[in-house]
Amino acid sequence: GARARASVEHIARHLVDDPDGVFVDANERGDNVTLLVHASPGDLGRIIGKRGRVIQAVRQVARAAGATEDVRVTVDVAE
Repeated sequence: GARARASVEHIARHLVDDPDGVFVDANERGDNVTLLVHASPGDLGRIIGKRGRVIQAVRQVARAAGATEDVRVTVDVAE
């Protein structure tokens, strides 16, 4: 899950106005990894995007990165 976490963190930091306010928590259970993206409240909309399209794209990238490590990755945004 390290590659998926690094990918999500990299993408999220480049989407927001305050990159220092972004961090990603990883919760690993066996071959399932849950990534929780934290950002400042003003930047949450940028990470989610219109109709959730940006976060869906981030989820696809994370799944692809997790597939290289044989783990199933899910991505959520902390409110």
